[in-house]
Amino acid sequence: MRTTSFFRTLSSRLPSARRSTNPSVAPLPIQSSFSEEITTKLDMLISSEHQYASSNWLVDVLDVAIDAQEATREYVINYANDLALSNLDKEVIDTYLEDNVEMLDACNGLVEKIDMVNEYTNSLQSVSRLFGMNVSSQEMFKECGKLEEKCATLDKCSPKLCKLVGRKETIVVNHEQQDQELHEVLSGSREVASMSCHLLQRAFSFKSRQGLLKSKSKLPTTWASSLNQLQVTLNEEAEKQKKCAPWMMNELEKMVMTARILQDQVKSNKGNVDIDNLKKSCKALEEGVKPLEERVKELYRHLISIRMALLGILSRN
Repeated sequence: MRTTSFFRTLSSRLPSARRSTNPSVAPLPIQSSFSEEITTKLDMLISSEHQYASSNWLVDVLDVAIDAQEATREYVINYANDLALSNLDKEVIDTYLEDNVEMLDACNGLVEKIDMVNEYTNSLQSVSRLFGMNVSSQEMFKECGKLEEKCATLDKCSPKLCKLVGRKETIVVNHEQQDQELHEVLSGSREVASMSCHLLQRAFSFKSRQGLLKSKSKLPTTWASSLNQLQVTLNEEAEKQKKCAPWMMNELEKMVMTARILQDQVKSNKGNVDIDNLKKSCKALEEGVKPLEERVKELYRHLISIRMALLGILSRN
């Protein structure tokens, strides 16, 4: 069983240069307001008391990503009123726009996966109703198995999306502050969004085991430090849960296990099969998935909004 409090004391151990008093540790450069805002939200996510991989925790993950997009959009709109773009500005924007396509595709893939999970839930709800009518549910269980296999075909995350977090980038130095901030804001927006999509994709995975998160941000910012610490913490918790499905959303994992136990009971022809747990699991998953779907669609809208604003800037220069 996963611990519900492993995040609680973590924030005091974050390797943030802002809080370090060790003279041998090189401090990070002075951070922008964007970096300070996103770092605060990431630190709150790390120290959250919500259970790891629960729907509530995943909602918080997406909320951080959405907040980052809102801050980015505000910055881009204000940026549009500034001076003409430099060649570096255009290069940074062009790179972001390419990555933006991958993130939009990731959101579409997540909506598709959520639809599949909802269909799986509906099938199990049908199974529970069949029990009440004393009708054989073996065929329905077979259909659920087919849906699990179909869900597994959507498990693989886009290789390009996986590379967006921690991709080696040219650090902007010796340039105007405006150049540096644009690079930092767009990079932060992209990395937080792509990490969130990656985590959610894994949460809806039907695989019993997935590899650890390996990409780390190389940028010298406090938000990058916090994002990297989040990854380290999740990997440590996954290592502790090797016998479980450490990346699967808790509510989904519980429903899958409940359905399989019930199916074994049916096959063994045991009497007095209790389907209450299945009904409760279906309801919990249904309630957990709904806000996640809403936030994925909201994230998609923000990504589109940023894309349109950036294209508008390029068209005027």
